[in-house]
Amino acid sequence: MASGWEERIDEANAEHDYTLFSDGMPSEAVVIINGQEFRGLNAQGDAHIKSAKLETANVKVKVGGGYVAKVTVDNANYQIDVKFIQLFTPTISVDAERQYPYILYTPAAFVKKTEENLSHTTHRSKADKFIFIEKTYGQYYIYDQTANCYIYYTIAQNGGNAKTTTNSHVRYTAHADEANTWQLLCLSDETIAIIPGSVADPSTSSPAWNFTGGIEDGSMLNLWTASDANSAWKIIDPAAASMPCASLMYALPGAQYLHKLTTHEGETVSSVDFGSISTLSLKEDRIETGNKYKYVAGVAPKAEGEYAYTVNLVGADGEEKQAKIRLVVSSHLQSATPMMGWLTWNWFARAISHDKMVEIAKGMERYGLIDAGFNTIVLDDAWAKQESDKAKLTYDPTKFPEGISGLKTALKAINRKLKIGIYSDAGSMTCENYQPGSYGFESQHLALFDSWGVDMLKYDYCNSEASTKVSYTRMGEAVAALNETRKAKGEVPFVYNICEWGKTQPWTWGAAAGGSSWRSTSDAREDWIGNPSRPGVIGGVDETRRLWMYAGVNHFNDLDMMCIGLHGLGGPSNNTAEHQTNGGKITGLTDAQARTQMSLWSMLASPLALTCDLREAPKGEANSDQSMPHPLITEADVQTLTNQEILAINQDALGQQAEYMEALSTGTTDYSPSGYDVFVKDLTDSRIAVSITNRATSAASVPAIPLTAIYLKANTRYICREIWSQTEGEIENTLNVGSLNPCETRVYVLSKKE
Repeated sequence: MASGWEERIDEANAEHDYTLFSDGMPSEAVVIINGQEFRGLNAQGDAHIKSAKLETANVKVKVGGGYVAKVTVDNANYQIDVKFIQLFTPTISVDAERQYPYILYTPAAFVKKTEENLSHTTHRSKADKFIFIEKTYGQYYIYDQTANCYIYYTIAQNGGNAKTTTNSHVRYTAHADEANTWQLLCLSDETIAIIPGSVADPSTSSPAWNFTGGIEDGSMLNLWTASDANSAWKIIDPAAASMPCASLMYALPGAQYLHKLTTHEGETVSSVDFGSISTLSLKEDRIETGNKYKYVAGVAPKAEGEYAYTVNLVGADGEEKQAKIRLVVSSHLQSATPMMGWLTWNWFARAISHDKMVEIAKGMERYGLIDAGFNTIVLDDAWAKQESDKAKLTYDPTKFPEGISGLKTALKAINRKLKIGIYSDAGSMTCENYQPGSYGFESQHLALFDSWGVDMLKYDYCNSEASTKVSYTRMGEAVAALNETRKAKGEVPFVYNICEWGKTQPWTWGAAAGGSSWRSTSDAREDWIGNPSRPGVIGGVDETRRLWMYAGVNHFNDLDMMCIGLHGLGGPSNNTAEHQTNGGKITGLTDAQARTQMSLWSMLASPLALTCDLREAPKGEANSDQSMPHPLITEADVQTLTNQEILAINQDALGQQAEYMEALSTGTTDYSPSGYDVFVKDLTDSRIAVSITNRATSAASVPAIPLTAIYLKANTRYICREIWSQTEGEIENTLNVGSLNPCETRVYVLSKKE
């Protein structure tokens, strides 16, 4: 019999089949394992490697273009996840016409050149601005744009407590031929170590930028071990909004308006200058309760156009600053409320066609889904003829013999409300490496889609060729130009959905890039909890619940396709944290979990995208080995999806994402299988919706919720209606929830009794 240590050696040496995953791998990036190179990894797990037990250190990644890579090796399930995080856009040269400056922040301070030293400042407004010039892939010159000098190192070794830059290993020069390059090491999703480019195999033991000795001791910028807390740097875009909330707002003319002004820690809103806008005012009644913020409320101007107001702020140190808010008032917004539709991917994957889409549309009509608001059928990846040349992009005539315009005609014959959406990618190829992407061909491809009668674009980010902001802004500008033409013609707006899976915080820039919604999570799977690379219902909400201040009319966080009605028989949606393969048979969502998904997607103002088979005879194209019930969708599914009261919450004209009420919740740890969560959503006409979700698969008891904690008044009567049970009554001072069943969500709408 083998001893314990012999068994452990056998296990370490045993060969395992590892599956490789990645969301948004750049086109030039390479993953290297045991000498084998991988390119174009995707979220479907198409790539595999057989190897003895691997650790993170065994996975090498070559990446540049402002990206870093975070590798996770799961040896319980033999899975490797490579997450690419884009931190900045490189600038071509010091003299480039388009510059991308950043400020650099360690936990202690910002970098600032003071007289002859590379010193620090604790004031963001006084920090030097830097550009990153990529000499070779992943190797950057760092240029201080404020002080007009390159930052270089004299030796790639840890330094000491240098009181002057002349005694430091990190120095500056005005001459490019004296400069050398730096490389980046990912420390977390938000921080990196800046390491000399000559270090062959950078790790947390490598020397890195650090105010060695501490700023309190007057130390200058030097090198110290990357694992030190003060070697963790954030690269901050100074052009980004100076408040952690939306800075580009939208409204329909004369509509009710709400803008929540959340601030950085230590800052307060002192006042707002509204300029020519007379219909808005600053409200302060929430500054001491709930999530504690001031907000702008009222009605939008009736005249269309672009307006602006200025938020005046004061920091903890008394420093004053301003945040400029743009307000676009238009009757031709892309998506004033979240888009509702049906997407092909989770059920059909590549196996889509004209006839199948027609049958799906008939199912949508049969079950009342179109009249409920689900009006856009979106063709995901593999609708095109298989090709790599962007100039040759067109539909696959075998799948769509009547073309995309012919499909639209067929769908309109079923219900005039139906529209068509389509898929492309902001890179060289789509995520399936099946058809060409649209980067560099934005106007040509968009004109093609428009000529076919397409009204919506889902735009992915695999095989990328430029930064997210650059890539998505290029398509956004093309969409804006198209919508100007459409508005002049009296045609419906073209809708633009950004799909980079929340990797570069699109909620901070997606609206400015031209999108009306953006994915905030990785691809959703039919699972209750899930994990960060395969979020289930709760996992997707966890990734999005603290982003409420960035959402509003025409700018929504997208939690991805709902899995209601799949019943464990989908294709890519079955690739869950536990199952880890497409297709097959999984447990799927219970009816209670499906209602929770519908409740939370609606509370969080997410686009609502179905993806289940609505045909009378489902065939399971992406899961052909399984027998299918006829029909797949159940009466309970239909009741959940067509509940007019929950849909009204999703489509409420105020456009708010529900606030996560952390102080009232016990499920505050992301991906936790226990606790409960409380959300509060402002609705039109001074109403609010309140949801309480039991994360656990056992019953939970919820204490009474004080109404003053959810922004309502004490000693005031409110009409309280729970939408799933359709029960109604009057309450005062408290909302009594009581016991929740496993995975249950209750949703209440509260309005003041007149």
